Order: sequence, then structure tokens, then C-alpha cells
Amino acid sequence: MEKLMFVLELIGAAAFAVSGAMAAIKNRADIFGVIFLAVTTALGGGVIRDVLLGNLPPKMFVSYAYFSVSVIAAVVVFADAYIRREKYLLHRDRLGRISLALDLMEEMRAVMADRFVLTLINTKVIRREHFTRQESGAVLLTDPGRKAVLSAWQSRKREELTHPYLREKMYWGLVPYVQALLLSRTLRGDLDAYPPLLWK
Repeated sequence: MEKLMFVLELIGAAAFAVSGAMAAIKNRADIFGVIFLAVTTALGGGVIRDVLLGNLPPKMFVSYAYFSVSVIAAVVVFADAYIRREKYLLHRDRLGRISLALDLMEEMRAVMADRFVLTLINTKVIRREHFTRQESGAVLLTDPGRKAVLSAWQSRKREELTHPYLREKMYWGLVPYVQALLLSRTLRGDLDAYPPLLWK
């Protein structure tokens, strides 16, 4: 039973060390900062607990296994962050970060994409004969179908709306650009919070 508890405590220390290391990496700490925060997160609470309960010296000073596991976890996380930088740099205002574009696209998907496609179907702009089935099972738009979609999309972009945040009239085709500008201002600190496109 004691061995089981010991193993569980080591697993817990490693888990807390990983969370501390990731927090340090997000704040762009170096390897020493990552290890320090990981060890503090993993063992700090246990040391305080042992002191308050009178279990002296604290376990981390009796067995270096806790400290070693925490350091190893921190080094592994740091190495992973160094090797796979993209994993830790998502949603940043840097060129080539597709995640920001995906974040921005998500709020406009329903109002600009889904509604547009459903309108084409309901108004019979797009019909069964605009699709062709390939031998592989893929279903593709025909040339007349693509022309109909693009023509309808150009018309949709020229429709006007009053932006719910700016209270200004603009074309739907400018909405992604305007939202990107608002997101950029938020990232720079010019706006307290990003105003999403809320449209009924």
C-alpha cells in the first residue's frame, strides 16, 4: 500500500510539474525559470502541508525522488516546446499562424457560409444537376454549378449591413477585413476586448 501511495504521489508531482512548466513556457521563461516554476508548483503545496501537519522534515527533503521527477518533467516539457514550437505559439499575432484565421473564420461561419449555402439550396440556385458523382464516390460541382455559386457570392458580398459594433453601413464583403482589424486592435491593446460579429 505504501508503494502504491508513493507511486501515486510521484505521478501527482509530475502532473503538477508539467502544468507549472507549461505556464512558465507561455510566459517565455528560460530553462531555469521553467524548472523553478515546475518544482515550486509540484512540491510547494506538499511542503506547506507537511510543515502545517508537523511532518518534519517535509517529504521532498527526505526523498529526492519527488524533486527528480519534477525536474525531469520540466525538462521534457521544455524540450517538447523547443522541438514543437507551433504547439505553444498558436493564436498569436504573427504571420503564418493559421490558427488566428481559423478563430476569426469560426464566428462568421454561420452567418456568411452556412446561411449562404442554405439560401442557394432553398432558392434553387444550386440544384441536383449542378453536381456530378465520380467513380471514387466523390461529389463535385459542375462548371455551371461553380459559376452559379461564384455569381451568387459576388452578389452577396455587395449586400449592405450595419455593423453591430461600429454602427456603420458596409458591404458584407468587407466584414472579414473589418473583424480582422478589430482583432488586431485588441491584440495591440487598443481595445479592452474583442467585439465579435453578433448577427441574427
